Amino acid sequence: MKYDKWLSKIVGKDVYNLEVNDWIDKQKLEKSLLCVKVDVEFPGLWFQLGFDYITTELTFERHPKILAQLHEMEEPLPEYHEQILALAETGFSEDRFHKDKNISDPIANKIKKEWIRNYLNNKRGETLLVSVDNKGIVRGFLAPMVVNKIAIIDLVAVHEDFRQQGIGLGLVRTFMTRYNNCRGYRVGTQITNIPSIRMYEKCGFRMTSAKHVFHKHIGG
Repeated sequence: MKYDKWLSKIVGKDVYNLEVNDWIDKQKLEKSLLCVKVDVEFPGLWFQLGFDYITTELTFERHPKILAQLHEMEEPLPEYHEQILALAETGFSEDRFHKDKNISDPIANKIKKEWIRNYLNNKRGETLLVSVDNKGIVRGFLAPMVVNKIAIIDLVAVHEDFRQQGIGLGLVRTFMTRYNNCRGYRVGTQITNIPSIRMYEKCGFRMTSAKHVFHKHIGG
């Protein structure tokens, strides 16, 4: 059972990420949030333990055989930071925090905002790939990171005014071009996020795994 100090500070209660075989001593837990991701074949135990099903996260992967077309994107210059953070705060709705009825939308929004702030402050990931129009308006961003030579899409968001215009597709293709020297690409999304699933499949990604996400709130 791993304590998440960063997330605990934002949520306002102790947050623990569990492995499937972790023993839960509820006598030692007060105001807490327990999170676990399990194979889709074995969800029953977690219902019995009082956990709530939140969503199902899908993992997609692709081997970097083909060099994707490079789309022109801006780096996250300081003048774009406020727009980027505003988009991070408002651009998500399908993730496990927004789907948890015991986490308010303002808290879920703040989690995403602070997540991206860590990228801007060089505390997480590689950099940010940012799409900006000719008027200086941020249309979208993609947050990449590399783990064990696998390039991972950590978060991606497109402003609602620019959706269905190929912005997300361009960001993903730029990501693949920039990290084509890695062993592969990986991204996770939710089973309810159909537009994202279709976009990744269009870019050649294929689903490799699925896990149910469960949360349990203790002490309010």
